[in-house]
Amino acid sequence: MASLDDPGEVREGFLCPLCLKDLQSFYQLHSHYEEEHSGEDRDVKGQIKNVISVS
Repeated sequence: MASLDDPGEVREGFLCPLCLKDLQSFYQLHSHYEEEHSGEDRDVKGQIKNVISVS
């Protein structure tokens, strides 16, 4: 698992933007975010939707 202390390590995939949990698909990431972080930072949720709609 990557450490936030190691700026040289690049992580890719379906990472939760708040807790950096590595999920296997967009649907799992979306479900995780809704269940675990639904009351947290709404700006991050908007950013995720913008990234998805651009792709």
